Amino acid sequence: MNGTQLDSTKSKIIIYLSATPNISPNINLKATWNIFDNDYLKKLNRIDDLEILWIHSPMRKNLEYFHSDRINWVADKGDVLKNLFFEYETSYGNFIIVKPNGQYFYYLGEFGKQHVLRYTRKFLK
Repeated sequence: MNGTQLDSTKSKIIIYLSATPNISPNINLKATWNIFDNDYLKKLNRIDDLEILWIHSPMRKNLEYFHSDRINWVADKGDVLKNLFFEYETSYGNFIIVKPNGQYFYYLGEFGKQHVLRYTRKFLK
């Protein structure tokens, strides 16, 4: 994935940004979605030693609105995640938690950091 080596011993959190809704290219703002809050990643890493992956639909435009200046968004080339987990398009996206043994949990539809934190705690402990 983009030349990045993943650690097979660590659980993964995959934040998946869907193609909808379209964001106007004239907007000079950044999303206020709370998964971009600074405290979010610190709280996640207190739960477990995790790898967080930020994946977007290849059809997603205007990544600068989603803090691409500090988030390393990677395109889901070939729609692999979409085809495996997300048959139906949802607004803004979904997330997946994957344990090293391959067990996974996924959440469909719009979410905030509180959802990711709550379900990560439940699923990994």
